[in-house]
Amino acid sequence: MNRRLFMLIDFDILTYIICFIILGFVLLYLKKQRNKSNMYLFFFSVFSFYIMNVAKYTIFPIEIGTEWVDYLRENRSFSSNINFIPFKEQDLNQTLLNILLSIPFGFGLSYIKKVVNLKTIVLAGLTFSFSIEMTQLIISLLIGYPYRIIDINDIMANALGAVIGYAAFLLFSKLVILMVKKSLPENEKLSPFLLYIYKVSKKDTSQYKAV
Repeated sequence: MNRRLFMLIDFDILTYIICFIILGFVLLYLKKQRNKSNMYLFFFSVFSFYIMNVAKYTIFPIEIGTEWVDYLRENRSFSSNINFIPFKEQDLNQTLLNILLSIPFGFGLSYIKKVVNLKTIVLAGLTFSFSIEMTQLIISLLIGYPYRIIDINDIMANALGAVIGYAAFLLFSKLVILMVKKSLPENEKLSPFLLYIYKVSKKDTSQYKAV
């Protein structure tokens, strides 16, 4: 009697625990070896948590051994789930979701990377999205069926979302600088959290290092 191997690989609590353990070692390295400030480590952690959830949404779950998987293997070719032509069969809802998905990426990158401008945001957004699509393709090849659609429209939408996020960051930075200058009384110091945001807004890279 043949027994069907069924497996559902998901981004569950155990996966979060493993990711947080790895993050802990990375933070220790950044603190001890790279002399990063505590506030930098905080924003790095927030950004890392965002990346974890992007992976949870875009990569998982992965089904192995179900009847649906058998159907996909028999009726779907890999080429049918790959699109390299921009704007071909574009799903508006999916496009909007991909734009929203990467807005936090474009907004938050400046808080952990010293030099950020429009060029670096576009390149980083494209790399970020391309990495997701290639991961989906590699997993599809490994498990033997196209479990996700690899679409150039997703890459373009993610890059656009990153640019929108960066534009929101620039606007937010102007507001932060204006509010601090107008509302901060003389001789009053900002809290470490607000000071970090203020310095990032002014593109002052000194805040990335521990004092």
